[in-house]
Amino acid sequence: MSSNRSSMNGHDNDRAQTWRPDISNRHGPEANAKSRDLTDDSMLNHVHDPESMELYSRVREQQKEILYLREQIAVSCVQELQLLNEKYALEKTLAELRLVGSFLGNY
Repeated sequence: MSSNRSSMNGHDNDRAQTWRPDISNRHGPEANAKSRDLTDDSMLNHVHDPESMELYSRVREQQKEILYLREQIAVSCVQELQLLNEKYALEKTLAELRLVGSFLGNY
């Protein structure tokens, strides 16, 4: 019954037993930067396995492609905003012309 109550209260005994603190955050940004360097180009000097090097090369190419696609998305978003601004300006001009037309039609 106590295990049911503890899980109902949001406490999970299995989770508490397997939980480990993330000590990489305790050492600050320098430690995190060093761990990220493992995926940098310096890794090629340490990897002599052709299959691993091929996988690493593919990852780098895919990262470049992702960056390119993100840039294209950003450019497309800017173009879309420019077109929307032009559309609203044209709609405003059309509304003004209709207003003038209805005003002239009354005379």
